[in-house]
Amino acid sequence: MNWPRIIRSVAAVELLSTGRIRAGTQVRLNRIMYGHETIEELEVETFERPRRLHLVRENRGMHYERALKR
Repeated sequence: MNWPRIIRSVAAVELLSTGRIRAGTQVRLNRIMYGHETIEELEVETFERPRRLHLVRENRGMHYERALKR
């Protein structure tokens, strides 16, 4: 999967789960946002290649979602 093509701010991705990417897969994204490097751990909630990727994260009571559709 070409992560930088899907999410432009992504510089690198590390899969934290084994096997193919699917719902429940854990990923660590290294991103450049507003000139600053960030590292986030997210979970794939939905993956329908090549049309849909939905990432979620819970952090200190805050819910984060990133959905990409084609």
